Amino acid sequence: MLLEETMDTDPGWTYENLWEWGPASGIGGNPPSGHTGTHIVGYNLTGNYQNNLPPTYMTTTPFDCSGASETYLSFWRWLGVESATWDHAAIEISNDGGSTWHVVWQHSGSTVQETSWSYQEYDISDWAAGHSDVRLRWVMGPTDSIIAYCGWNIDDVTVSYTAPCNAPNLIYEDHVIDDSAGNNDGQINGGEDIAMTVTLKNLGLDATNVSATLSTTNPNITITNGMVTFPDIMQSESGTSNDPFEFSVATSVTDGELIPFSITWDSDGNMGTTSFTEMIVAPNLIVSEYEIEEISGGTFNGIWEPGETILIKVTAANTGYGMAHNVSGELTSSHSDYVTIEQDMATWPNIPGGESAMSDAPHYRVTASPDMPDPTTVEFTVHFTADGYSADAGFEIECTFSNFVRRYFWNMDTDPEWTTEGQWEWGVPSGTSGNPSSGYTGDNVYGYNLQGSYTNNMPETNLTSTAIDCSDLVDVEVRFMRWLGVENSIYDNAHFRVSNDGVNWVNIWSHDGPSFTDPDWIPITYDISAVADNQPTVYLRWVMGTTDGSVVYCGWNIDDVEIWADLDSASPTPTPAPPTATPTATPTSPPPTNTPAPPTATPTPDCIHHGDVNFDGVITAEDAQIAFQIAIGQYIPTYQEECAADCNGDGVISAGDAQGIFMAAIGAGSCVDPIPDKFVTATLEDFISANLLKQYRSPENGWITSDVHVDHDVFVDIVISNTEPVDAFTLYLTYDPAQYEFVEGITGTLDPEWEMFGVHEPMPGLIIIAAFAVDNYIDPEEIGSIAQLHFHPIEHDGDVDDVISFVNLLDDLSEMAIK
Repeated sequence: MLLEETMDTDPGWTYENLWEWGPASGIGGNPPSGHTGTHIVGYNLTGNYQNNLPPTYMTTTPFDCSGASETYLSFWRWLGVESATWDHAAIEISNDGGSTWHVVWQHSGSTVQETSWSYQEYDISDWAAGHSDVRLRWVMGPTDSIIAYCGWNIDDVTVSYTAPCNAPNLIYEDHVIDDSAGNNDGQINGGEDIAMTVTLKNLGLDATNVSATLSTTNPNITITNGMVTFPDIMQSESGTSNDPFEFSVATSVTDGELIPFSITWDSDGNMGTTSFTEMIVAPNLIVSEYEIEEISGGTFNGIWEPGETILIKVTAANTGYGMAHNVSGELTSSHSDYVTIEQDMATWPNIPGGESAMSDAPHYRVTASPDMPDPTTVEFTVHFTADGYSADAGFEIECTFSNFVRRYFWNMDTDPEWTTEGQWEWGVPSGTSGNPSSGYTGDNVYGYNLQGSYTNNMPETNLTSTAIDCSDLVDVEVRFMRWLGVENSIYDNAHFRVSNDGVNWVNIWSHDGPSFTDPDWIPITYDISAVADNQPTVYLRWVMGTTDGSVVYCGWNIDDVEIWADLDSASPTPTPAPPTATPTATPTSPPPTNTPAPPTATPTPDCIHHGDVNFDGVITAEDAQIAFQIAIGQYIPTYQEECAADCNGDGVISAGDAQGIFMAAIGAGSCVDPIPDKFVTATLEDFISANLLKQYRSPENGWITSDVHVDHDVFVDIVISNTEPVDAFTLYLTYDPAQYEFVEGITGTLDPEWEMFGVHEPMPGLIIIAAFAVDNYIDPEEIGSIAQLHFHPIEHDGDVDDVISFVNLLDDLSEMAIK
């Protein structure tokens, strides 16, 4: 096998957005278990894919097919995806390191919702065989704006092959890095000279008189010995180069930089190429924590005061891949007029990538002038140096006589390793779906799905801090920066809670009111003294959920979390606890107060009547359709959607607003607040004129007929016979969701003359069929199939009359005829 993954362990592939490895959940149409074992990979294992999702990928690590003459991909699939008219799923392959991709398979046809695992096999020889760097990726999206299914679930992936048997066939197997001429840590670092032995495996006939040449496209690598020989390598055996390849590394490299190596081999005139990739590593040092120790001139209360001398013990975190050797750092401050740094150099032990270490004694020694204004936030900078590395990192300390000060601080530059559920995660937000593009300070935040929105139909899902010791603190406050988007609290929920035992939780704040998305980072302060004062184990918890079945927002984003408190005068003088993280840069805090400041209110945004109801930057007939749903009470809008749908700005959303938006879409009119010209790209610009006709059972406007088939499941064929020229229509059908579930709607034979908006179920019990003709009218008396609807009975006696009555058209739409 060239690739074999049972998913019992994480294959370590690259996961974008909600792609993930984990246990199957059985939720939202997903499988209850793997094909084998419990774990799988898939898109959102606990729910559906999102609406308006761009193409999003799960990509394998590279594998070598250079020794294969035929190559086959097989795996087990559990897939749910709407008709390919609207939503998409695919498998793609690359043989050039991911630069170009080819389609192996893509979803076409009607909606798929598998209810069991299905075996899939594809011949990928045309792209993979004979290539040394092959990658596969599964694609979810793009998707449209309504209706979502469970998406991809994948298990037991293999890539098998056949190999030529009439010649030697050498492929890469292993290599060993020798950097004894450098720091001898077994890694490739900037400025080092490297010796590298390589092992090849023979998949063909015996290989004799083997030589090989090494090459790379990385400009920071200079190969100094690129040709070596190998011993004879018999069939199915391996051999290591007689001498090492040698190369030097430039000092200007970056941490994580890849080196693609290619080896061209020759065995008595039989030749081939195989490849592998290595990585250059470097340290990246930041200040993750600090601790102060009072020496003289103060009250020894754990707070740096004017006139006091302290030791500052700094913990440095190495967020890079490479070991930091011989680490030292020089300390400077932003207030040299009031701060004297008496010991400005510190050293650290060697710090491996991903680890931390506290500075060695005697640490830094700093004195604040007695004339220092109270309070003053002093910004310190450590200029780190290590072998082949130098960089600046900052932190700050407040100097004050007040006992009410910041006691703990998490700036999210490093992961505080809080407990996450669902799609809560630490990292860099994407700037999509209403999320910020960075933290308030630095890049990283904690948030719910940093790559998109929260999901529909989700339970309460928590981000919970580690225990915080407030045993000697009173008047405790929590402060943090918030960027939150959440639908109206009638439908979706968000909370902030606190506990002093990790079991019983006090609700401090809950979303209560209309939908909103914070337009920027918002400072939040909550008084948690009733729960936290004098408690040794205080926990903070942010809650996303519950949510309903439609409309989602970006959810929580959290940065710069602080605990402010006074020292309990009845308690013995404590040894000051260090903050868990320090900022690179943080605005100066306001003067401390024991009266907690209320959260900053989210301002009501301007009400703009532009007609772009779905906020995709253009006005289309879909916006008119949504406006009409709002007008008849079938869709509850957000504040911004309501404003956009009120095309004439009279404060009431009516059928006339829907008509106005449609006319704006075809360039025949405009709402009172037109969107800027640079956003106007009407999708119906080829129309000279158009009739938007809401067809229903009426001799005046046309007949809609249905042919019902009952065979346990219910299939309804809907046909239109119109008496007037029509170029657009929308049908609204209702059914009883207590008795039936809507499986899918397949568009009918009016394609391609009609371009379908499609068949959608915006809410249980309502089916919408909408279409418009491009450049043509449907002539009078034209008869054609619009769609076939498929329903599955939940509770039903199978009586045909009941079936006919359960599918019926809303007959109050004649007022929507637009001439």
